[in-house]
Amino acid sequence: MSLSSISLSQVSGLLFAIAGFVCAVMSVPFDHFKFAHGAIGLDIMIVGVMQPLNGFFRPHKSPDGSRTLKRIIWEWYHKLAGRFALILALINICLGLFLDVVPVAAWAVWYAYLCVLCLLYVVMEIRLRRKNSARTGNADILAMEKK
Repeated sequence: MSLSSISLSQVSGLLFAIAGFVCAVMSVPFDHFKFAHGAIGLDIMIVGVMQPLNGFFRPHKSPDGSRTLKRIIWEWYHKLAGRFALILALINICLGLFLDVVPVAAWAVWYAYLCVLCLLYVVMEIRLRRKNSARTGNADILAMEKK
């Protein structure tokens, strides 16, 4: 995937999330944020909106191309915040399904979707590690993964 297609998917995902958030806020009473589901949803949206804004504050690499300490800290924060928001979103979807007392079929569809997401995450993580180990020439990691 190129950087532009990744950026396009991230921007479109954020726009869909914002649209869903607006629909959720408009469809429930004003005191919705007093409950865990609404408060968690608000937290997720704040983190989601802050992620692209966070990109504007990304420290540059040093002139020799190496990552500075500020850059390393920023990268860790950016990755952890995104993963934290994703995990919270998955939990909040389960909470929303529970609160809405949806039929068993909806739960089955949700869990099937969740399994696909988890499988995709594992596959992409393996691909990323193999790509990084091949790029750095670290054959030990590849050998350990093949065992």
